[in-house]
Amino acid sequence: MKQYGQYISLLRTRLDYTQKDFAQMLGCDQAMISKIESGEIVCGEIIHHVAWKLGIHPKEFFGTKVSQLEDFHNVEQTKKYIRYLAHKRDYKTMACQVRDCWNGPHFQSKKDHVFLHWHQGIVELHEMNNPQAAKQHLEEALRMADQFETFFKRVEILNSYAIYHLVTGDTEAALHYFHQAENLLSVLDPLIHPHVSVRVLYNLATTYLRLEQFKDSQHKSFQALQICKESKSTYLRGELTYQYGYSAYHLGYKEKAQRCMEKSIIYLLDEEEEELAEYAVQQMHQFKFN
Repeated sequence: MKQYGQYISLLRTRLDYTQKDFAQMLGCDQAMISKIESGEIVCGEIIHHVAWKLGIHPKEFFGTKVSQLEDFHNVEQTKKYIRYLAHKRDYKTMACQVRDCWNGPHFQSKKDHVFLHWHQGIVELHEMNNPQAAKQHLEEALRMADQFETFFKRVEILNSYAIYHLVTGDTEAALHYFHQAENLLSVLDPLIHPHVSVRVLYNLATTYLRLEQFKDSQHKSFQALQICKESKSTYLRGELTYQYGYSAYHLGYKEKAQRCMEKSIIYLLDEEEEELAEYAVQQMHQFKFN
């Protein structure tokens, strides 16, 4: 029994995961991983999940070569980097990375193809200025995600699909899909994956701003900021604080708006979002706070 645990431990460390990270990836708690690695228990379900994550048949799992584990690690690291580029809105670099993944030998599983269609759609929309291609890739990612991806990944792709509609000017459709994503998340604790919940709420707030529904926008910004606070996350905190202040201004709460905008500039600079911070400063000048 202990050899299974040792193998799991070796696998985890080679992939640079802590026990907590590994448990989260597999959908169990850290104590379970600790017991498996110590040989205290053997959990066939966890072994099955590990194999599934690696794209390996469970019967072949313990015959897996180290090179296969390294390939998996490289794929996961590349995905993290592409997600980082998306967050930083560096779509030019992201386009090169996604292209290399399509052409390379490692992104072969169905889940990998979901990821590539998803991010190719983002690239087509923001970098290539090809909304039709963006729509096709995002819809293919959604179709495949229903079969091969986790619940939260499906929500994230749906969020991107809503953004496509927002960028292409179909605000009502965007609102529909953002609400669909929000409704899917509503049955779960938002602190399980706070970034996903915050991102959907942020985009809803943005959409309401475009519709000049400032009360609704402020409410969604507030909800997202509460999740940031409870999860001790700074993700999108600057943008959300700005949104909240912007809505407050248009609702007639100018002192609150000024405080929020000043705070948002500090947050944005902390998050190294200099361009957004400069935009917030310019907006404050336009509002002519006294």
